[in-house]
Amino acid sequence: MSPKVSVVMSVYNNGRYLAEAVDSVLSQSFDDFEFIIIDDCSTDGASETLEKYASQDSRIVLVKNETNIGLTKSLNKTLKIAKGEYIARMDGDDICLPDRFKKQVEYLDRNPDIALVFADIFLIDKNSKDICMRYRPKSIKKMLLNLEICNYFPHPAVMLRGTAISALGGYNESCRTGQDQNLWIRMRDAGYLFGYVNEILLKYRVNPDSVRGEERYNYWFKVAIYCIWNNSRCANFRYWKNLTLLQMVEMFIRALMPFSFYLRRLK
Repeated sequence: MSPKVSVVMSVYNNGRYLAEAVDSVLSQSFDDFEFIIIDDCSTDGASETLEKYASQDSRIVLVKNETNIGLTKSLNKTLKIAKGEYIARMDGDDICLPDRFKKQVEYLDRNPDIALVFADIFLIDKNSKDICMRYRPKSIKKMLLNLEICNYFPHPAVMLRGTAISALGGYNESCRTGQDQNLWIRMRDAGYLFGYVNEILLKYRVNPDSVRGEERYNYWFKVAIYCIWNNSRCANFRYWKNLTLLQMVEMFIRALMPFSFYLRRLK
């Protein structure tokens, strides 16, 4: 029988965090899933880690790319393999909380008109320490209206119906980054409905080596900025000991700005 859920993940050099991410999937309270992992030519030991896990758990379907093709094409490759009714995204540096799949499956089962369900996320740093909760508007309608400006639907905290993503042809391979935002826009425009589980179900890592890494910022300055962007102004002070004097001055100025200034910049 086909699994209820296909968990899809593409890995490229997430060796430092990979075991924590994979363990958080394999230890879910809901276990009727297959775990499709693409190794996109990792060079940092991630390949060996994945091989070890695949040999120990039959739910893992491990595929190795012959050449590095990038995240978007790798995700489309996982979708061609997926057999589950629902598709759950996961990244190799994030952490699922134990009931993530259970809560999202129950939501989609109860609401057959909903094509995508997401949950809240909590940001963590490169050492797995808590930063702050990710900000989002209270209204899904508002989130959808502003999708071109800001993506409030965190990719690794989403579960969606396989029929919906298949009908739209998967991810747009012209998008090196932002492939999730592009897909949500196309789903919205096609009339698909979005739902929400009012719980934190994933810890999302602010990874200095991620695709979206911002080279103009040092890491802890970037983390402090995330606190401001997510309306957790007091939390940013925890990172001042890692900042230069000039960066402290900039953070002080940012902290005085009205939060509305940052809403267009949240990613």
